[in-house]
Amino acid sequence: MRPLKTRLLSLCLALSLTGAAEAAKIYALKYGESTYKASLVNTLAKSRLVRLNWLFYVIETGTPAQYTLIDTGFSAAEQRRRFGLTRYNAAESLLQSIGLKPEMISRVILTHTHFDHAGNLALFPRARITLHAAEYEALSDRRTAAFLAAAKSQGLLDIITASRSQLGDFEIIHTGGHTPGSIAIQWRAPKNTFVFTGDECYFAAACRAGIPLPKASAFSVARNTEFIRALNPQHVLLTGHETEPLGGKWINDNVYLIEAD
Repeated sequence: MRPLKTRLLSLCLALSLTGAAEAAKIYALKYGESTYKASLVNTLAKSRLVRLNWLFYVIETGTPAQYTLIDTGFSAAEQRRRFGLTRYNAAESLLQSIGLKPEMISRVILTHTHFDHAGNLALFPRARITLHAAEYEALSDRRTAAFLAAAKSQGLLDIITASRSQLGDFEIIHTGGHTPGSIAIQWRAPKNTFVFTGDECYFAAACRAGIPLPKASAFSVARNTEFIRALNPQHVLLTGHETEPLGGKWINDNVYLIEAD
């Protein structure tokens, strides 16, 4: 048997090499901008309108790389006009800008099924889809319901029923504040723990200040408030409409990169 010191050195080297091989990146992809009524979001602003970014996220992990989407964005022209989106970019173009094609996405996790979070599901027919049972049961959009029914028939739909559950490296937390089946996704990366809040938080600073969603934008203000109060101050919050993300840098006008490895 090798001496203890030699075995320990070999173990440390193996762990070091393992860690070095693990890629971990988050891309926040901005597909549009708009103004929005401040009375419909949790915000520190005192103005009547606030500026929103419209975002979805790509998480890159492992070697070879695996790609997980948090939400999908949307593309429908009618809804873009209705919400006054400017500087619109199609999801396919945004993915291409970071070297990806839709078929390279292995999993899509939906924080909820509102149009701006699930509207582009049809771009990812090969991906596994994850959402909470309460959200699945409350579906009202016919196109989303049809896509998810097809995914279920193909064995590509993972329906979460627990209040907290583990999905690979991701912890799925049923929040139920914004919609009945809203979830947050917690991911412990090598450098930080990240929480993807969906629309439980529109702006991270407001959530840090304990400001809940207004009643008009909440399924349950009480559950939203409970979620906000439980947030760990050390965790990085990534929302669906953040205008001042933290932990990374804009590498162009539409892509915010966080090096999480």
